[in-house]
Amino acid sequence: ASGDLLGELAEPIGMSDYEVIRIAHEIGLRGLTGMSFICIPPGSAVIYRVIVYVITYLMAGLAMRKQEPRKSG
Repeated sequence: ASGDLLGELAEPIGMSDYEVIRIAHEIGLRGLTGMSFICIPPGSAVIYRVIVYVITYLMAGLAMRKQEPRKSG
């Protein structure tokens, strides 16, 4: 892909973008207090797009979490 500056072999057994986005949603459902992105290749449209989806699905998970009825212990 034109936005893949590191090449497909940069992480040969890495997770697919679907897996990363799905995990972000699951984390949102469980809740979190902080998040950080490190080592983002400059000018990589592919990675930027995935990060936008990660943030979107994470926020959707957080919103869904707040809508669930509270379970008393």
